[in-house]
Amino acid sequence: MRVVGRKQDVKPHVRIQARELSSSTNEKEAERLAALTELRVSDSGTSGLLEGFPELAAAAAQCPIAWLSFATSDHEFVSSAVGTAGAVIALDGSQIEDLLTSAAPIAVQNPTKALPVEGGSEFAYYAGFPLITSSGQVIGSIAVADVVNRTLSLSQQAALTSLARRIIQALELNRSVYEARAELEARRTEQEQLEQAVDKLHDVTIAKDVREAELVERNIELQSMAETDGLTGLRNYRSLNQHLRGLFASGAPVGILLVDVDWFKNFNDAFGHVAGDETLRVVGGLMAQEARGGALAFRYGGEEFAIVVPSGDAKVVLQAGEQLRQRVERHPWPSRPITVCVGAAVRTPDIATVEELTKRADDALYAAKRTGKNRVLLWANR
Repeated sequence: MRVVGRKQDVKPHVRIQARELSSSTNEKEAERLAALTELRVSDSGTSGLLEGFPELAAAAAQCPIAWLSFATSDHEFVSSAVGTAGAVIALDGSQIEDLLTSAAPIAVQNPTKALPVEGGSEFAYYAGFPLITSSGQVIGSIAVADVVNRTLSLSQQAALTSLARRIIQALELNRSVYEARAELEARRTEQEQLEQAVDKLHDVTIAKDVREAELVERNIELQSMAETDGLTGLRNYRSLNQHLRGLFASGAPVGILLVDVDWFKNFNDAFGHVAGDETLRVVGGLMAQEARGGALAFRYGGEEFAIVVPSGDAKVVLQAGEQLRQRVERHPWPSRPITVCVGAAVRTPDIATVEELTKRADDALYAAKRTGKNRVLLWANR
């Protein structure tokens, strides 16, 4: 992915002038616009087909904002969006110009060029992935944005590139359906030609069923990516919140352990971030082994983890925390001993929200860290 900053290497008016002076560039632009027209992106039926792709993009990138847009000869328009409202903007000076030129994904921190959505001037991050037809024409983009600076992992980039291809496949398959219907209408009076058209339409229908099945499968994959921590393979913070809210809604008993690796910053400073990441992976594996009997392990963030225990018995939850602490302490660490602090809390009748429960576990964790490390404390009302 090409990453650019606030400054642009080429001024927009220079690029437009070069396009006007080059007959070969004009010819390529004409081919691009022809491809855009053939794919019928502005038809109401096509718009319905494209709904849902921005949600998939936002889930894959874990960004709150995503949109699908197309570029005509002089403007860019949004087909569908999530987290924002689309707008029509002039192509001259828009961010999509870079995608049309490079035909490659780009990422921009603090973008200054125009974006076809509301609130674009407040975005701290933008990433666009070109929609490239099977004939090599760039007709638009699937884009994600955030109000904070960030980057996309290689797996997220790969997922969005794959999603861009899926969008083109959907459009080109949709075009085939239109062509098949037109052929069927033209040959209605001749039985032999009608049968050929029906056969073709049948093939297109089968291909459409296959496409829908592939999209369902890809949606499941993207959902899994959105709920999984890339480093440890554990469920992530978002999944933790969803799981806790489900337990609260059902009224099931629940306890939580918040786990913090002791002196982790010092470990990173001494042995480097590669060794630090490996340590977090091993701690995550130990937690997954310890989470049994219906318990689930999560990566809370940084060097912090969580285990949700399906019990309202403080002794059971506290024992689970102690077993985890001992497992980490006894593990044969290659560089130096690793220990953890654990803060435990259980849901009681006076706890109404997930936030109150996690706040109690966090308070207990802080007390454990403050009073000696390598220990487990249960929240108590002092």
